[in-house]
Amino acid sequence: MSVPLMLAFALAFVMSWGLIRLLMPLFLAYALARPNGRSSHKVPVPQGGGAGVILGTLLAGLPVASMAGMSPPANEALALLALLMGILGAWDDIRPLGWRFRLASQALIIGALLFLLPENLQVLPFLPLVVERALALVLGLWFVNLTNFMDGIDGLLVIGLAPMAAAIGLGFFGLVPPEPVAMAFCGALLGFLMMNRPPARIFAGDLGALSIGLIAAYLLFLVASRTSLAAAILLPLYFVGDATVTL
Repeated sequence: MSVPLMLAFALAFVMSWGLIRLLMPLFLAYALARPNGRSSHKVPVPQGGGAGVILGTLLAGLPVASMAGMSPPANEALALLALLMGILGAWDDIRPLGWRFRLASQALIIGALLFLLPENLQVLPFLPLVVERALALVLGLWFVNLTNFMDGIDGLLVIGLAPMAAAIGLGFFGLVPPEPVAMAFCGALLGFLMMNRPPARIFAGDLGALSIGLIAAYLLFLVASRTSLAAAILLPLYFVGDATVTL
């Protein structure tokens, strides 16, 4: 593993774990997740730990990628839109939003990211770009909400996404260039796991899970456009399949 990849991973891990511990009193006061039928906890547990994952990923991954000359496309847009998705999720955590407004807002954020990606990043060249991006919008919306759905069980979010992030970050067995942002994402997820493993002391919450889903979907789109659609399907297949069948 190269120095930029190790640095992105280590910084994101420390930032994520440290921020969650620092913000824990705030989460305990304002963002408690009540147990429901699919929960693995029996008492209220704070949510919002995904903020550490998002900030750790962005604050460690993007600067390291830039310094190493390995910046992903539309990285500034990814940072801004992931933060915007987090604000939307925080609002929903504190004062639940109607599903129509929530889905419309998510679709606008995902659509903006797709619009700002280079036109040469295309998965299915035989389709018009606008058709492909419309399909990607629907799949991205599904993936973001699946990620949010999987947040209710101890450690499941990290178990489903961290191996995928590591595979992309390390270059997917030499098939694509190594990706510091993906390694930072992996490190930040594992930092979150320190307090999300059973019995979970915190969950990601809408504040974090929606943005986590957005970053994961973005990384998978890069794999699909740079390598193959099959690789992008296989990497999250268990995670997506489990949630989809459950729903």
